[in-house]
Amino acid sequence: MSEKINKVEVVISNETYILKGTDPPEYMEMLAAQLSRRLGEVQVMNPRLSMYQSAILTALNILDEYVKLKEDHRNLVELLEEKPGEKAKK
Repeated sequence: MSEKINKVEVVISNETYILKGTDPPEYMEMLAAQLSRRLGEVQVMNPRLSMYQSAILTALNILDEYVKLKEDHRNLVELLEEKPGEKAKK
C-alpha cells in the first residue's frame, strides 16, 4: 500500500515552489512559512547578502539547532536508560 502524495504550492521569500510529499499539506505550508521567516530574519540582519548567501546562513543556523537537539535527545535517552542508582556510582 503506497502513501498518498500531497502537492502544495508555497511561497518562500517571494518565490513560489511546489512541494510534494506524504506529509499533510498544512505541515508543508508550516515548514515553508517558518523557512521564509528565518530567511527574512537573516536578510534583515545582513542586508548586503545575496539570497544564496542568506539561504546558506539560514541552513547553517537550522543545522546547528538540529545537531544540538539531537545531542540533547541522546543525552536524555541515556538518562532514561540508566538503571536506578547507576548515576550515583559514577
